[in-house]
Amino acid sequence: WGDYDRLSERLIYYFSSESIEGFSESVVHRYEEDFGYKFVMGCLSTIAFSRVGMKEQELIDIHGLKHRDWSLFHSAFRWHLVSQQGLLSFSHGYLKEAVRTLYASEETDSRSAIIAYFTGHENSPRKHEEVAYQYHALDNDAELYKSLLNYNCISHHLYNQEQLLSRYWTYLLNKDKAAYTLDVYMDSYKDDISDGALY
Repeated sequence: WGDYDRLSERLIYYFSSESIEGFSESVVHRYEEDFGYKFVMGCLSTIAFSRVGMKEQELIDIHGLKHRDWSLFHSAFRWHLVSQQGLLSFSHGYLKEAVRTLYASEETDSRSAIIAYFTGHENSPRKHEEVAYQYHALDNDAELYKSLLNYNCISHHLYNQEQLLSRYWTYLLNKDKAAYTLDVYMDSYKDDISDGALY
C-alpha cells in the first residue's frame, strides 16, 4: 500500500520528526492521506478513548463502516495494532498518545459514541466495562452513579474489575458523599435481588 516512487520523500518525511511523538503523529497523518481524515479519525479515536480497546465489529457498527473499507484499512494499519481477547488496541503507547493528541477535540464525541453504542445493547461485560469507564472519563458523575446502581454492572466489576469499581466509588464519594450515598445502592441491590435481576 503506497506509492513506491515517493519512497525517498516519505522516508525524509518520517525521519524529519524530532521526537517519537512527532514520528507517531506523522504515521497517523500518512493513513489520513490514504483513507481520509474522517475515516481514520473515527476508527483510531474510538480505540484510543476506549477502556482497553475495541472489537472490529464494534468499530464497524459505531461508524457505519463498510466491511470492505474496514478490511482495507485494517490490513494496512495492522502492524500498529495488537489484538487481545478480540479487542484491538495500539501496539505502542506513543501511538495511542499521538492519536489522543491529534484528535483531542473529538474526545467527547468519541466517548459519547461508545456510550450510545453500548447503551443500546443488552447486559454484557463489554457494556458494563465501557459505559462506566466513559462516564467517569467524561466527569459525568450523575450517569456514572446511575450505572453503578445497576446490579449487573456491580456484579461484573466485583468479579472482574474490583479495583476499578473501588476507584469509581471513591471518586464519587469524594465528590459528594451525601449525593452519592451507598445506601441508595444497597436499596437498589435489594430490589434487583427480589426482582431476580441477575446474570
